[in-house]
Amino acid sequence: MSEHDDLVRTLVRAGARSGLSWGERRRTTTVESPHREGSTGYEVEVGDRRVRLYGWADGQRGLPDVEDPWRDCTVRPAGAVNSLLERAGSDHRLGLARTGANDGLAVLGRATVLSAVPALLVP
Repeated sequence: MSEHDDLVRTLVRAGARSGLSWGERRRTTTVESPHREGSTGYEVEVGDRRVRLYGWADGQRGLPDVEDPWRDCTVRPAGAVNSLLERAGSDHRLGLARTGANDGLAVLGRATVLSAVPALLVP
């Protein structure tokens, strides 16, 4: 299991505590691992949402096709959780600070409060 899988699971648990209903698919998992032979990139599943984190630039395995893969591997799953929170009618969202950094921060709070804090990204 990767650090990103741990992050996604943490985000999902936080969403569940805020009233997020996952429907029939109550899981997070890696759908496509960048470490698997023949991989086409990195993709995870958050609840019932598939999230493509990155593919390979020009088909070159190991060269992500995004500018900042560490950032995208944080922001995109958080965005999926926020979409699920919104769909569930929750007024909570995940806010992110220092995305892509080893010392990044995820905060769960009311959307109106988080959106008022300029340093937080609410995907």
